[in-house]
Amino acid sequence: IRRTGPHPGRLRWVLTALFLAIALGFGLFWLPSISADYATQILPNAKAIQIGQKILKQTDLMTGTACNDPAGVAALEKFEDWLLPDGGEIHIVDMGARFAAHLPAGNILLNRVLVEENAGPEIAAGFVLMERANGEQEKPMTRMFREIGSLRTLTFIANGVLPDEALAGYARTVLTAPMVRPDDANLLDAFKEAKLTSAAFAYALDTTGKSTAALIALDPFKEGYQPQLTDADWIALQSICGDD
Repeated sequence: IRRTGPHPGRLRWVLTALFLAIALGFGLFWLPSISADYATQILPNAKAIQIGQKILKQTDLMTGTACNDPAGVAALEKFEDWLLPDGGEIHIVDMGARFAAHLPAGNILLNRVLVEENAGPEIAAGFVLMERANGEQEKPMTRMFREIGSLRTLTFIANGVLPDEALAGYARTVLTAPMVRPDDANLLDAFKEAKLTSAAFAYALDTTGKSTAALIALDPFKEGYQPQLTDADWIALQSICGDD
């Protein structure tokens, strides 16, 4: 009789456990996304640029300072104007096995081998456009806030401060993460805007062309393609790392 009778407090414990489960689910699944989106929305442009520069300094510690030999600087500026018409900077560095990466505040890292070991700019330019398209699909600053975690993001929302170790960890993640390809449609739009053939880049990613068939078949400039850099510009850009 006692076992089947009323049990004061049991419903309260059940409701409390249910509430805690919901709160835990919110914290694990929704809070990181919501906090990252909100932090990005309230971030002043000047602060975003400052954070971008701090992350760039952290990547410099791992890749070395970006190449800036005077002989190639003017050509690099033309390269940037061509591929990043809305602003941004390309930093040519020694990235090891990684070919390219994008960072907050419009910074794109490009492996020097793409410049030094190719006869023309098509492949290097393709990697820049790939990272630009990735940055357009997901805002780099939002991605950063998600990577550093909800606690640090909420702390930033509260006091506007990001610790150097958080930025260093994010920089390390960017440089070691697997390559990500944006949607083919978005990438092809970027090639079309840049008036650049996509086939050379497609075959650089996959020599068989199987996994990049759309980039080959829908190449916006199969015929009549003219590079936006002259041969002299490209040769100058190839020397931007000097004799290192």
